Amino acid sequence: MFFFRTAFLFIISNLAFAGSEQLFGTWGTVFINGKFAKDSNWIYHVDISLRSTQMHQNANGGQGYTLGSVITHNGIGYRINKMNSVLVGYAFQFSETPYARFDTYENRTWQQYLNLYKTNYWGDFSNRSRFEQRTITAKSGTGLRWRQQIKWMYPLNSKWSFITSEEFYTNLNTPGWGPVQGFDQNRVFVGAGYNFDSTYRVEIGYMNQYINRGLVNDLINHQLSLNLYINIPD
Repeated sequence: MFFFRTAFLFIISNLAFAGSEQLFGTWGTVFINGKFAKDSNWIYHVDISLRSTQMHQNANGGQGYTLGSVITHNGIGYRINKMNSVLVGYAFQFSETPYARFDTYENRTWQQYLNLYKTNYWGDFSNRSRFEQRTITAKSGTGLRWRQQIKWMYPLNSKWSFITSEEFYTNLNTPGWGPVQGFDQNRVFVGAGYNFDSTYRVEIGYMNQYINRGLVNDLINHQLSLNLYINIPD
């Protein structure tokens, strides 16, 4: 399958690429989705992510881990039908070393289109397109970024499923505070999902994040990814 081949080749190539900096960590995210009313097509979305990562050197001169980034998204949208929906929202992200050269406070507005496609034999696919407008506190300029994610979920039984996804990021301009127009980063996820019931679902697995950093060595993050999805009942 395409996803198996893409994930495998991408991970192996990253591990073998000596010209990059590689870090290890854990990302944990809670996603909350629901409707504003039982018979309404208006929907809302909230998520918060805590990202811990390996430090180069701690105060005692050894290796350690730190909470390198916190990000939250809040959005409202409209469900066109069971397969298609749109969202608009606001996001805030705080990042510090090694995710950023200095403490960074980022504000974003974003717009999203999500398409779901269910099959009888090959599982469920989703295609998410997101457009972001990014600003940094005390810095001038707005960075424009496009994100495209494809995700595949294949049920193994009534509770468990195999999951893989790939998300490609592209900067659309070059503001003065850092991003350079062109390829920004790529994320590949491989893992498993477990449905507790119709409300709660967890996904756990490995995420490989490759970040293009231009004039310095690129960054590869090897992450244990833990996600909790909460779908508020109608």
